Amino acid sequence: MSKYHDNKKAAVGSEIECPVCHKKFKKAQYSQAFCSRECKDRFWNANRGNVKPSDEAVFKMEGWLARDKNGKLRLWVSVPQKEMNFDHGASWGRPCEMGEWIKVDKDAFPSVKWEDLEPARVEIVIKK
Repeated sequence: MSKYHDNKKAAVGSEIECPVCHKKFKKAQYSQAFCSRECKDRFWNANRGNVKPSDEAVFKMEGWLARDKNGKLRLWVSVPQKEMNFDHGASWGRPCEMGEWIKVDKDAFPSVKWEDLEPARVEIVIKK
């Protein structure tokens, strides 16, 4: 069970450990699970959607890797779709893609190919 769940179950007045920064503190109210508002925001921003809270993860998110026909490899924050357009040729994309992808070295992940029917789902975890 995660530190978050343990903290929610702990009694008011007991010493608990923040699931984000691991600082020990005294629980002041029934609903408290984090040492600060900043840690609470970091935890919930990193754990939205299908990603489950983790005791060891400081930041966790999912993404999708897709390779364009020209070999460009990109990491997407939302699921891209294959498309054909005159500006970029055959590529993966989204209708509103501004800021939704990160360029990845084209030699990385050789198993990800243009011929794939779906983008490769990945999980990114930054540990403490």
